[in-house]
Amino acid sequence: VSGGKYELFKYIIDELRPAAADVAQSNTREFEMVTEYYYRDMSNKDELVKLKKNLKQLKEAFKENKQVMDILLSKAEISLDDKLTAVFTLANN
Repeated sequence: VSGGKYELFKYIIDELRPAAADVAQSNTREFEMVTEYYYRDMSNKDELVKLKKNLKQLKEAFKENKQVMDILLSKAEISLDDKLTAVFTLANN
C-alpha cells in the first residue's frame, strides 16, 4: 500500500529447512515462508519500521484515528495481510 502519508511493505523470505515430520530421512527438506511487514511514515522517509505480529505498535501509532482503531480491535476473522492493507488505506485518507 502506497499513499501520501504512509507506505506498507511486505517482505517474504523462503527458507529451506529440514523436514520436521520426517526424522528418519535427514536429507529431506521443505520450504518455510516467513513474512515480515514494514511501514514508512512519509514525513520521515529515511526510516522503515518493522511491524510486530501483535500489532501493538500500530495501536499506539494510530490511537487518534477511530476508523483505524476499529479495524485493529475487531474480532473478525480477517487475515493479517488484509487487516494491514485496510489500516494503511484508511490512514492514507
